[in-house]
Amino acid sequence: MEEQANLEEFLQGASLRGEHLSDRTFWRLFEAVPGLYLILDPELIIVAVSDAYLHATKARREDILGRHIFEAFPDNPDDPHATGTKNLSASLRRVLASKATDTMAVQKYPVRRPASEGGGFEDRYWSPVNSPLLDESGNVSFIIHRVEDVTEYVQLKERGLEQRRLTEQLESRAHEMEAEISRRAQELQRANAQLEQRTRQLEILTTAAQELNSSLQIEHIMRCLVRMSLELVNASEGSWGQLIDGRMIFTEYLRQQGKLIEPLLSVLEPGVGVPGHVMVTREPYVSNDAAHDPHVLSHLQKAMGVRNLIDLPIIGRSGELLGCFELHNKQGGLPFTHEDLELLEGLRASAAVALENARLYEALQSERRTLEAIVKQMPAGLILIEAPSGRFIYYNQEAERLLGHPVPLAGNPEQGTLHGAVHEDLTPYGLDEYPIARALLQGETVKDEEMLYRRDDGSFAHLSVTAAPIRDSAGRIIQAVTVFIDSSVRKAAEAASHDERKWLEALLDRLPVPVALIDPATKEFTFRNEEAKRLRIPLPLNLSQLDDTKYYATDVRGRRIPFSELPRAKVARGETFSGIEVTWHTPEGSIPFIFNGRLMPPMHGRPALAILVFQDISELKRVEAELNQSETRFRRLYESNLLGIVFGDIGGGLYDVNEYYAQLIGSSREEILAGQVRWDEITPPEDLEKDKAAAREMLESPEGVCTPYEKRYVLKDGRVVWILLGAAFLDENRFKNVAFVLDITQGKAAEEQLARSLSSEQLAREEAEIALTQLRMERDLREQFVSALSHDLRTPLTAAKMSAQLIPRQANLPDKVYALAARVKLNIDRADQMITDLLDASRIRAGQGLPIVAAPCDLRQVVAGTLEDLATVHGERFSLRGEERLQGKWDADALRRLIENLCSNAIKYGDPTGRVTVTLREDGNQVELAVHNWGRTIPPQEQEGLFQYFARTKSAEVSGKKGWGIGLTLVRGVAEAHGGSVRVESTQENGTTFWVRLPKDATPPH
Repeated sequence: MEEQANLEEFLQGASLRGEHLSDRTFWRLFEAVPGLYLILDPELIIVAVSDAYLHATKARREDILGRHIFEAFPDNPDDPHATGTKNLSASLRRVLASKATDTMAVQKYPVRRPASEGGGFEDRYWSPVNSPLLDESGNVSFIIHRVEDVTEYVQLKERGLEQRRLTEQLESRAHEMEAEISRRAQELQRANAQLEQRTRQLEILTTAAQELNSSLQIEHIMRCLVRMSLELVNASEGSWGQLIDGRMIFTEYLRQQGKLIEPLLSVLEPGVGVPGHVMVTREPYVSNDAAHDPHVLSHLQKAMGVRNLIDLPIIGRSGELLGCFELHNKQGGLPFTHEDLELLEGLRASAAVALENARLYEALQSERRTLEAIVKQMPAGLILIEAPSGRFIYYNQEAERLLGHPVPLAGNPEQGTLHGAVHEDLTPYGLDEYPIARALLQGETVKDEEMLYRRDDGSFAHLSVTAAPIRDSAGRIIQAVTVFIDSSVRKAAEAASHDERKWLEALLDRLPVPVALIDPATKEFTFRNEEAKRLRIPLPLNLSQLDDTKYYATDVRGRRIPFSELPRAKVARGETFSGIEVTWHTPEGSIPFIFNGRLMPPMHGRPALAILVFQDISELKRVEAELNQSETRFRRLYESNLLGIVFGDIGGGLYDVNEYYAQLIGSSREEILAGQVRWDEITPPEDLEKDKAAAREMLESPEGVCTPYEKRYVLKDGRVVWILLGAAFLDENRFKNVAFVLDITQGKAAEEQLARSLSSEQLAREEAEIALTQLRMERDLREQFVSALSHDLRTPLTAAKMSAQLIPRQANLPDKVYALAARVKLNIDRADQMITDLLDASRIRAGQGLPIVAAPCDLRQVVAGTLEDLATVHGERFSLRGEERLQGKWDADALRRLIENLCSNAIKYGDPTGRVTVTLREDGNQVELAVHNWGRTIPPQEQEGLFQYFARTKSAEVSGKKGWGIGLTLVRGVAEAHGGSVRVESTQENGTTFWVRLPKDATPPH
C-alpha cells in the first residue's frame, strides 16, 4: 500500500509539473516500478503497464497498449462461472463515479499462456486496488489499477500441501488471513455501495435548488421535485398537488420513478385523505401500513396499490401553504424512515422557494399582460421615449390614430414631414417645446396641456397632453412617457352638457313644485325653477351673507336650526332626506316648508349636484287645524250617541260601532265586534235586497255614497226596529265604509218623533256641508300641487271623504284619524320621484346609462314587496308566480321602479277587472321577469317604438289616461343598466306580456 501511495504521489506531482506520459524518462521510471500496475484512461483503454505486470500476466507490452482492458484480459470462455471481468468493471465504474479509491476482494483472474507454454489460461489470484488520478479541474484523467498476486497463497491452500510441518500455525494464519480478507472485502463493498448512494443523494440535494429554479413553470417544478424525491429515498411512485381555493388538487401520477406520467384528477377538502390531513396539520405524514391507516382513502389505496407513503407539505417563506408532494411504495418492501424524511426536508425547502418564484412570475406575467391589454385598448395615445437618445421605444394604436401617421421607432419624427405641433398662429413647435421633450430633458411633469397638432393631410387635432419623466433608483431620467387624448371630443361634450343642462332646467321650470339645484362645494343655489321663484318669501341665495338675527329657521318644535343644519347644507354634504319640516323667518314674515333632498354623485364627467324639492305648506297647516277641529266635533258626535255610527266593509264585516248602535240592536259592542251578533242575520230577507241595492249604488256612484234608506232589524227578543241608514266609502279602493244609523221606530208612529228626526237630519246636512267645504279645500290644494305633467302617478292627495278624515278606529288608537302631515310628506316624495324620473329620462335621452349600485338581494322579495305596496293603491289585483327564491346582485331600488312602472301600466291600460300576473323564472346565469295583463292589446306597428322617449300608443291617447310617455323608457334604461333587455308580446289570444331578462350578477365593470 505504501508503494501504491508513492506511485500515486509521483504521478500526481508529475502531472502538476506539466510532465506527460510521452516523456521517455517517465516511461522508464514507471515501467521499472516493482509492483503490478496498469494505467487506464476514462474509457478503460490501457495506456501504460509496468514490467512486473507484464511478467505476471505473461503478456507483451505491444500486444496490450491501446486496447480495452477486457479485450486484452478477457474471462476464460471455458469457465461459465468466471466473474473477474464483471467485478473489475463494477469497481472501475465506482471509481469514475465517486472519484475515490476502490479496493476489491480477492479475485480469480485467468491469464492467457503464450503458445510456447502450451496456450490456454492459467488461473491467478489477485487482490486489486483501483485509484483515480484527477486533473486540475477535479475530473478523472487516469485510473491506476494495481494488483497484489496472492496466487501462491491460494494455490497452496487449494493444493492442500501436506507440508503440515510448516505447521498448523501457518495454516491457521492462512485461515485468519482469508477470513480477514473476505470480511474486509465485504465491508469495503458495502461501504462503497453506501458511499455511492450517499454521493448520489448529496448530488441531488446539492443541485436541487438549481434544477428546481431552472424553470418558472409550476408543473415542471413539481415534476422535477417528485422525480428527485423518488430517487433520493428509493420510492416507486409519487404525485403532487397545488392548494387552490382552499382545496388540494392533484392532476398527475408519476410511476416507475417518474419515467411514466399518468393523468389524475383528485380534489381533496381539508381533513380528507392524507393530503387533507397535511393541509390541516401542516406537518409531514408517514404511513408504513397504508391499508389500515384511517387517513388513507381506501379506494385510492386499492386503485394505486399503495403499501406505504410519505407526504410533505410545501410551505412558503411567509408561512402560506402552497401544496404538497407524496411518495408511495419504497422499493424492496422497506419502510419509510426518519432519515428519509430528513433527506426530503431539504428538497421541500428548495421547492417552496421555486414555487414562490414561479407564482410571482405568473403574477407578474398576468399583470404585464393586463397592462399591455390596457395600454393597447386605452382610449388615449401613449408614447414612450428613451433617454438620452430621444428614441421612440413604444407607442399604441390610439397614438397613431390621433396623430394621423405611424410613430417611427428610430429617428426624429418631425424632420422632413408636415405633421407636428403648432401654436395658435400655426408656427411649429420647437423640439424642446414638446411636453415629452420637457419631461425628458428637464424632468418636468406636464398635466392636461392643450396642444394643436397638424396632421400630414392638413387637418388639425386638439390634444390634451400629459407627460412625465421616468427615473431609476438613483434618480436619473431613463425614459419619458406621454399620454394624450382628443380634447375636441371633450369640448363638444361640454357644449352638449351645457345644452342638456339648459333643456333640463327648462323642463324643471314646467314642474308644479318648487325645485332648486345647489352646488355642493359652495352650498349656494345654482338654479331655481319658476315655482321656487314665485314663493311669497324668497329663499336667500347665499346664507353666509345673512343677518341671523333677522333671518333664521326653526323646526316643528320651534327650536332654531343652525345654518349648517339647514336642508341645503345637509344635502350638500351628501345626506338624503325626505319630509323635513322647516319654518323660515324673515322681517317680512315666516312660512313653513317641507323639504326632500338628494345628492346626485359625479358621473360621466359631470360634477356632483344637490337637488332640493320643497313645498309651501302654509295652506296645509291651516287645513290641518280645521280638520283637527272637525275631528274633535266628530269625536263628540261619536261619543254623544245621538245616532249610530258603524265602520265596516263592502263584504259585511264590522270593525267598530258606537254605543248608540249597540243599544239599538240590544247587544254589547263586544258581542257585535266578536261576530256573535250579525246585522245581516237580524235583517229580514226583503230588506237585505235594499242593502244590496245600496251597495251597488255606492260602487257605481262617483262619490262612493248611497241614498239614505229605511230598513228593519228583527231583534232576538222579537222586537222590530226601524232605522234610517246612509253609508259612504272611506277609501279609494271602495272597500271600507262608514254607515250612519238613526232609530226611527217611534217616529213612524208619531209626528213629534218625525219632527225630531227632521231636526237631526238638518243637523247632519249642516255637518255634511262643513265636510264638503273642507273636502273642496283639500281637492283644490291637491290640484295646485300636482299638474298634468306627473307620469303615471295619481295625485298623492286623494279626494278623501270627510267621514274618512274623521274616523276613530278604536278608542286606544292615536287621536288623529288621518295625519295631514303624512299626506304632505307623501306628496313631496312623489314629486321627488317624478324629478328623479325626469333626470333619469334625460340621462337616457343623452345616450348615458342609468347608474346602479348592485348588491346581493333576493329578486322574489323585491317583487313581493313592490306588489304589496301597489296593492295598497290598486287593491288585491296582483299575483306572483314562479321561483320561490332568486339570489343575485342587482340594484333593488331600480328594480322596484321597473316593476312599479310595468304593473301600474297593466292596471291603467289593461282589463279594469282582471288580475295582473308577475312571473319569475331562472334560466342558467339569467333570470326572467314577466308582467302579464288582459285587456286592450298593443298593435304590432306600435310595439317597436314603445320604449322610446315620450312614446305613447294611440290606444293610450284615446283612453284619456294621462302620461308623459317615459315610463317604458325608464324600464328599458333600468334593464340595460343591469346588462339586460326588455321586450313586449301582445296578442288577442294571449294578452299583453312585458318580458325583462337580467343577468344574475349585474355588477357594473370598473
